[in-house]
Order: sequence, then structure tokens, then C-alpha cells
Amino acid sequence: SPAVAIDFPEGELLTQRMPLQTQALLTMGGSIAGALGALHQSSTVHGELSTDSVLVVPRPAGDRFVLFDAPLVVLNRLTERRGEERLLSQLSHLVPFLSPERARGLEATQASDVWALGMAISLASGAKGIPGDSTLEKIAAIVTNKWRPAVSSSLPIALRLLLTRMLAPEPRDRPSAGAVAAELEHLSVAIFAHQQILPRPAAKVEAPKKSVDPFEALVAGGVSAQGPAGH
Repeated sequence: SPAVAIDFPEGELLTQRMPLQTQALLTMGGSIAGALGALHQSSTVHGELSTDSVLVVPRPAGDRFVLFDAPLVVLNRLTERRGEERLLSQLSHLVPFLSPERARGLEATQASDVWALGMAISLASGAKGIPGDSTLEKIAAIVTNKWRPAVSSSLPIALRLLLTRMLAPEPRDRPSAGAVAAELEHLSVAIFAHQQILPRPAAKVEAPKKSVDPFEALVAGGVSAQGPAGH
């Protein structure tokens, strides 16, 4: 029978740590995109990616982000005969990460994984999810194109452009997971380097106070040597 052994370090789910700062957001996105890229190279798709798929492991040098559930998802797909029923039972949880084609009932693909990661990054940055009170209402909003994911304007322009491509309505217009990982790594390095070379703000130097002649002060206040002005 198929079996899997995985590393399960101490940590907490990304859902519990949101929102993330920009540098952590780039690190998370790059790590998960790299893991997806490895899956896709073996002709395997995740199909159920969400912010609960990512484990945040604290480290002194910076948090580590792990796509911890990928082996479990693949194992379940291989061993469960009722995979579609299992997916339906998780639908309310997965709706915020469904691409338009997935919402229409098509099977998971590498492109739909990239969409799900784009949504995970957007939500982790503080963006709002799909409005609606019920799962069916949210699915209908995706299918009818009444809702489109919004990318936060507070993010760096390069990241916003990448997210826009990852969340393209047409699967063929989305980049591969490997390309996403490379772009996020490049952007992370560029932002870190920019922060390192930013000049420190110059210390504020106050001009020496000019000594004020008492007579000039009296004149400035409307008083002359003979008395108040006008008298």
C-alpha cells in the first residue's frame, strides 16, 4: 500500500499568522512556489492549496514556510476511491482559492495551483476574499465573473504585476510555478538590497539662535522708545 513519511516541524498555520509583512510575504510565496514547481515537474498537481496548506516554522534568522500537506493530499488522491466526495466536503474551505475553471467543475491543473497560490499571497497581504454568505453564492460569483480578486495597492509594483498574471482568468496566461518562484526570489533580493543601501536620514541640525537685541524686540512688538506705537 502507498505510504508517506513527512517532516512535520513545530509551527502554526499561515491562516493564523496573516497578514504578513512584505519581506515575509515574498519569502512565503517563493518557498511555496518552489515546492509547487517540484510537484509539477513530477506531473503531479496539488489541487487543494490554501493558507491552511502552509506551515509557518519560526526561526531566529526568519520564519520558514513549508507546504506540509502536499504528500498527504497526493496520498489521499491515490488511495481514496471517493476523492470527489472528499473534495466536496472541503469545498467551503477551498472556495476562496478556486480558479474560475475549477469553480466551473474542471479538474485541477498546474495553472489552477498557481491561481491558488496567487490567492494565498493576496489574502496573506491583507486583501479581502470573496463576498457572500454561502458557498454556492461565492462559487456563482467566480463562475459568472461578478467577482475578481483585488491586489492590494500597498504592495510593491513588481509583486502586484506578478499577482495579476497569476490571477489571470485564462489558465494559459498564468506563469508556471517555477517562474513564480524565480521572480519572487529576485524581487526579495532586490528589496533587501534596496533597504540595505538606503541612506540614513540626516540628523536635523538646528541653526544657532540669533541673539535678540531688547530694543529690536520692543519695536517688533509695536512699542517705540517713546511709548506704544501711534502715541
